Amino acid sequence: MYLLVCLAVLGAAFGVPLEPTSVTQDASTRNLPALYVLPTETFPTFYDVALFLDPSNEEYFFGNVSIRISTFVPTNEIYLHAMEMDIDNVEVYSERDGVTDLFYNFTTSDDDTHLLRIITTETLQPLQPYTVHINYVGRYAENMFGIYVSKYEENGSTQSLVTSQLQPTFARRAFPCYDEPAQKAIFRTTIYAPEAYAVVRSNTVLRNDTLKDNVAGWVKHEFEDTLVMSSYLLAYLVSNFEYIDNTENPLYHIPFRVYSRPGTNETARFALDFGQRNMVALENYTEFAYEFPKMDKVAVPDFAAALLVQDGVTTTAVRQNIGRIICHENVHQWFGNEVGPQSWTYTWLNEGFANFFENFATDLVLPEWRMMDQFVIALQNVFQSDAVLSVNPMTHEVYTPSQILGTFNAVAYQKSGSVIRMMQHFLTPEIFRQGLIIYIKENHHCEENSAQCQLCLRERYLTDTSLTSNDRWHIPVNWVLSTDIDFQDTSPQFWVGVGFPSPSIDIPGLQEAEWFIFNKQQTGYYRVNYDNENWEALAGVLSSDHSII
Repeated sequence: MYLLVCLAVLGAAFGVPLEPTSVTQDASTRNLPALYVLPTETFPTFYDVALFLDPSNEEYFFGNVSIRISTFVPTNEIYLHAMEMDIDNVEVYSERDGVTDLFYNFTTSDDDTHLLRIITTETLQPLQPYTVHINYVGRYAENMFGIYVSKYEENGSTQSLVTSQLQPTFARRAFPCYDEPAQKAIFRTTIYAPEAYAVVRSNTVLRNDTLKDNVAGWVKHEFEDTLVMSSYLLAYLVSNFEYIDNTENPLYHIPFRVYSRPGTNETARFALDFGQRNMVALENYTEFAYEFPKMDKVAVPDFAAALLVQDGVTTTAVRQNIGRIICHENVHQWFGNEVGPQSWTYTWLNEGFANFFENFATDLVLPEWRMMDQFVIALQNVFQSDAVLSVNPMTHEVYTPSQILGTFNAVAYQKSGSVIRMMQHFLTPEIFRQGLIIYIKENHHCEENSAQCQLCLRERYLTDTSLTSNDRWHIPVNWVLSTDIDFQDTSPQFWVGVGFPSPSIDIPGLQEAEWFIFNKQQTGYYRVNYDNENWEALAGVLSSDHSII
């Protein structure tokens, strides 16, 4: 017996339609790459950043940065990003000379390109090292993007701290830099803070050999150099937070700390225990060791109101939220840090994998929480938001800061995570895992696009039936019959291609079945509709014994 199945596919899973969509772009967007993408004549290899951060001064901070750069072609122009700061002075030296200042002039843009253009007195020669030194005064961000002052209450008084959120385009608010994910380099950080703030942290451990001068009225905190990384991954903390660590019970092989405000020890202890076990599980899954010498988790009140709560009110739901968020950030050590996107056009390569694994890898530690079952429930909301023609695909070209920030949406997170889950099932879990192992090992410390992940899909469903879309994809299909109930094997039994008319599927035994279900465990990113007879049969079996389905 043949059955014609109607599959309503929501959204462009990998954003690579075989035919152009009906949405047209404004002609002015054609020049956006030229306006917003840094020229590629020069590139950074090393940053030496010094920041003077005082939580009691909410108006400004100041700092300096020395950037070792090289050029691909002869040029007398250097383009960087700098945002919300005043440049005091600029110097440019050849490292072969080190004496003659090659700086001539600089200009800063007054628009959202945030370009700092430095002109030199002579032409910089290809593949020779130069150092650009800049002193500046920066302004704390009021919207938590950049370096900012955060506040919390302790024993009836307001406490302040300085922290940062530099993703995606706000490292340029911390110091002048090449603020694009593909522009990776090594970073050396020194933070000067008032003596009253005892907890000062950055990405690496404190140095044993101090290199910088002491400054009167400030306490110097010098950190080891990072590995090669993108600028947006840097993080800073100046506070009086408490912390607990794994010194007495090292479940994980490197120092692991959880920093939080006083009175949150109970949930901090859970975060310490879960965070370590989750890192062990992720290392075992990826077969790739975390490369930094320590791991800090910081519960900043602005972000963590639902993360680390006051002692005595910890529920299972709270713990699940803590675990999910910690796991999400742990996953970024591989998907985002080890292998990062070539540009924010591929935000989903960071956030989609983190969204999927925040549930999958939490289950690796605490399977009784059934986070992947909860993931399927959350999937229903994504279908609704994805069923409009105006929604962006997963791979979506963006250039302006507002466009880039806009990619951090349900498409990059929940939809992309759902499509990755579909990949896991149609590839089968172990082949999926082995593919990720190869992907990480071959591309770590590199930037990637989605070329390895391109698929085509089928016909797109829209809530507004008056609109049409030409997007097409391949669809993996599987099914269950009442006469042979197996929901565990989720590999494809059939692939629906991109052509018309829709194919008929020959399903042995369908005529004898009381009911049938397509898309086991809703592993495919699509919905299925049935005729009334099958809906009534499914309702009947659910009413009599829901455990069957």
